[in-house]
Amino acid sequence: MQDIQHIIDRLVGDGSEGLTFERVRGDIECARNKPLLIETDVMPISMTGYIIALQDVDLICTRRGMTVLRTQFVILHELGHMLLGHISRLTKEAPTCTYDEFIKHRNLKYAVHRSYTNMYTSPPERAAETLATALFEKILRDDNEHKHILPALFVELL
Repeated sequence: MQDIQHIIDRLVGDGSEGLTFERVRGDIECARNKPLLIETDVMPISMTGYIIALQDVDLICTRRGMTVLRTQFVILHELGHMLLGHISRLTKEAPTCTYDEFIKHRNLKYAVHRSYTNMYTSPPERAAETLATALFEKILRDDNEHKHILPALFVELL
């Protein structure tokens, strides 16, 4: 929990600016020195999203057909994995491919995925879920106009 509070404090700063999705995303892209892509993908009903660190980009995919609110939360959950350092370990375990190579086959062997079967049983999943909840609440509180926290960042896959 201490890591989660530290991450939130770092993102919020002095509080003079509201927390936004774009700010969280920008912080991650800056820290990892590569773009973060967000797409939808076809996946089993029990799986809501995944994240994978590729050579040239980090990629978050959410399951097609979910509500906007659910999609936003799943993306924040996957961002939570990145903020907590769960993703960097994957690239050390095995060489990863480029985005263009990955989308040809979508091999999820080295992806971290969010599913209804594992999100409460493993400590990394619980931590990412807790961080996503805290970020979601903070972003919604800071959004006085009640806009969607997620801009149109999806690439619809064929």
